[in-house]
Order: sequence, then structure tokens, then C-alpha cells
Amino acid sequence: MPPSQYVSLDEIRKRFNEGRYFERLQEGEFVAEVTDVGPSRLVVGARSQTLRYRTQQGQTVAIVHQDGDPLGNPAPGRLPDPRYLFDKGVRLRPSALAPHPPLPSGRSRRRG
Repeated sequence: MPPSQYVSLDEIRKRFNEGRYFERLQEGEFVAEVTDVGPSRLVVGARSQTLRYRTQQGQTVAIVHQDGDPLGNPAPGRLPDPRYLFDKGVRLRPSALAPHPPLPSGRSRRRG
């Protein structure tokens, strides 16, 4: 299994944009699969969606959230918001505590 690195969502977004993942999807390098759908609270007529970007061989390279249409296209004026990224052999995972890994379930960093 490839190594994981805990980073902020801002770092995932930065690397997603620098790596041109959305553009590469549009160019056909990746395939998008809608994995979850719900009502959008931001865009009238759109659906809140979670998409998985995969290589042609089936490897997941990104998981994104977007408000989009039933075909998995982002709503006009909106772009995907990445939540997970596989970049240069490393799984980038979000953590509010980045760069420190999250504590095991049920534990707190607060004392007292």
C-alpha cells in the first residue's frame, strides 16, 4: 500500500490545481465515477455529488465534491473541490491537524 501523508484541504486543493487533475479529466486521461448524490444547497437545479477520478486502469487518483448535473459535469461557474489525492506515489489525506496524523478515535489533544 502506498504511503499516506496527512495534509490540509488547502494543500490538497493546491496540488490538485497544480497537477491539472480537472483538465486531465476533461482531456480523457481520467474517468469520473459519481459515487454519491444529494440535493445541492448552493446551486438551483444542481446536485451535490462526490466523484472518484480513476485512471484508465482503474486506479483512484482523486475524490472530489462538486455541485453538478446528472452526467457528473460541474454546474456552470463551479469547479470540483478535491477531498483526497494520489499524487506522485503518495496518498494525500485531509486532516485538520495536518501535518500531524489524527489521534486514534476517542482521544483528544486537550488536557484537563
